[in-house]
Amino acid sequence: MSAKDSSNQEHIISNATVKQALSEPFEIKAMLVSSGFDMQDQLGQFLTINRYFNESGSNTLNRTYNGIVTLIQHLGMDSNLQNHQYEIT
Repeated sequence: MSAKDSSNQEHIISNATVKQALSEPFEIKAMLVSSGFDMQDQLGQFLTINRYFNESGSNTLNRTYNGIVTLIQHLGMDSNLQNHQYEIT
């Protein structure tokens, strides 16, 4: 999975959960991994998450989610100390 922020930068999504119900707003929580994600600039901005399906070794776009970032938590750095990890809602 990947995400594209309002600055048109792509980031890695390591996992995500989507809650949907009839007549209710949906909620997506995702773990975003990036070296260039700016928390202050992205809060309140649009974000697109693309989910891919691996079919015979090639990734095919399966679903796209569009929403507004309402919460960002910095969780630290990855094990290689190259990328930051964030939980976004």
